[in-house]
Amino acid sequence: MKKVISLFAFLSLSMMLITALADVKVEMQVMGDEINQLVSFQVKTEVEEETAVAAALQAQIDERFMQNDSFKIFARSIGREKDSVIFEKGNVYEGQEMTSLILTWDGQQKDGYRASVPISMCFHPETGEAISLRQLFLDGDRAIARLEEIIEADIVPLVSDYLEYAELLPIPEDCFFLDAFGLTIYYDDEHYRTFAGTCGAVNVAWYEIADLLDPDGPAAQFIESKADAEQLKAVLESGHLGTYFQIALGENLGTVLERYPLLADPDFTVNSRLYQMEPATLRGVSVEIPKYTDTPEMMTGITAIRSTRMDLFGLKTSWTGREDIVALLGEPQAELTYDEQQAEDMMLPPGVSLVYPMGKYFFELHLDEEGLLSVLILRTSMPE
Repeated sequence: MKKVISLFAFLSLSMMLITALADVKVEMQVMGDEINQLVSFQVKTEVEEETAVAAALQAQIDERFMQNDSFKIFARSIGREKDSVIFEKGNVYEGQEMTSLILTWDGQQKDGYRASVPISMCFHPETGEAISLRQLFLDGDRAIARLEEIIEADIVPLVSDYLEYAELLPIPEDCFFLDAFGLTIYYDDEHYRTFAGTCGAVNVAWYEIADLLDPDGPAAQFIESKADAEQLKAVLESGHLGTYFQIALGENLGTVLERYPLLADPDFTVNSRLYQMEPATLRGVSVEIPKYTDTPEMMTGITAIRSTRMDLFGLKTSWTGREDIVALLGEPQAELTYDEQQAEDMMLPPGVSLVYPMGKYFFELHLDEEGLLSVLILRTSMPE
């Protein structure tokens, strides 16, 4: 069963919001039982005079996400024969010049047929006016071309390994989400479907497209990322590789995989097992446990977190060079050189790793043969 979204109604309601919205927040509410889960987005405002405008925005959100119909279906399913299963997941990000909402709807009928549908909405928090994907950029055509280049180069070659099927190009422009992770593009399940049966998504980090963003546009706050050695050290010393995701060194693998499902079967370095994460925002992120342990796999603690795509307080994979690293962190405690065979054994490109102690942990920054940062790794012990 597919949901049909009335874009005409969405755009028409947008025109109604001509009065500025003051102190408007959008809260996400979740309700459900053991089987079903529904998400609703509720507009909140502290200014009584703005009630009518906030109500118009709420009507726009209800129309876009078909919230009223969803809750009627949910009400019928509670305590009944569970003829259908409805599971929704959502997220809200409120930026300086935009508010972004995303909902993914998964439904399974009694006959077993299942559909997975993504629905998004992005609007200006002061006017309520809709924001399109192209409005984020100075040149929409150039931006779409860059996004498709990234997807074709970094994602298309891999999708056949772990997806039921995927048709990622051309990219859809009508369903996207903005947050601190970057720009996430959502596909319907007819073009990108995972083995889990859900619609797929692709995330592009802000630093990969920062040069294309409109400095006066709704995503302007994401153009610059400032180098900050103190914040970097504080985060790494806490056992986290950045603030983008909640994975800590020492956590059991099973606990991590409850939050972030696996993308594919684990890979192996010479001395560890490496697990890639499925969520689009964690593209390039993986965790490691020792290859041989005395504990069950899911009860084994994480010994390394790595990323091949990250902007970590000014350290940008594929962009940052040695001089920038030394300027931020000083000279490394150790340098490790990996030839082609050694690099293959460690699932790294040939090159040099700079290693810095971070409290009780070790931070490895691996440079490829061109001298560019290619992999960031936070470890519990000194790399061999």
